[in-house]
Amino acid sequence: EMERDGDTGTSHRLRKVTATTIKGKIMLTRYRNFALTTALSLAMIGVAGTGAALAQAQQGKKIAYFQNGPNNPYTSRMMNAFVEQAKTHGMETTVFATNFDPALQAQQIDDAIAQKFDLLALMPVGAETVIPPLIRAKAAGIPVIIVNTEMKEGSKELYMSFVGERSTEMGELAGKAMADVLKASGRDSAKIVLLTGPLTENVVAQRIDA
Repeated sequence: EMERDGDTGTSHRLRKVTATTIKGKIMLTRYRNFALTTALSLAMIGVAGTGAALAQAQQGKKIAYFQNGPNNPYTSRMMNAFVEQAKTHGMETTVFATNFDPALQAQQIDDAIAQKFDLLALMPVGAETVIPPLIRAKAAGIPVIIVNTEMKEGSKELYMSFVGERSTEMGELAGKAMADVLKASGRDSAKIVLLTGPLTENVVAQRIDA
């Protein structure tokens, strides 16, 4: 939904909502919940098991969750949902706020490894700086889940699962939506400003390129 103030001061509201869009949002939410539960379950015991054995294995496990921007409404809701989901499985989550600082996040991951957490759930801040501590986490036998922000190519062996959107597809959808809105408002050209957030995040570069 977009609201645009024209030269005359009048406000034009352009809105496009389709059944496909609504269905896609519902399916994405279901996918996230299912993927998160599955990833947590597998990470906690390393192998598939029956319901009773699985629940027993999860009890008391400690998760380190690395939140990139604690003041960001979107990632904050995702973090809260993660913590609640883990709690329902008898697991305790400790949140590390990185404030988009790649060096701080790398240090926090090393601290979590030293504290022997059972699982690391990570929103990567730096595409490069996060690699060395994740190599150390793998060496320590601590499973890793990547949340929201995709890792760089060639690093899939460092984590078990990715829960989130494909950044390239999101960039393409945003670009198309912007073009459609401009066209619907009668414009065939425009100057565009992108407010991207930290460029150290792999997700930002992927969305911009798309």
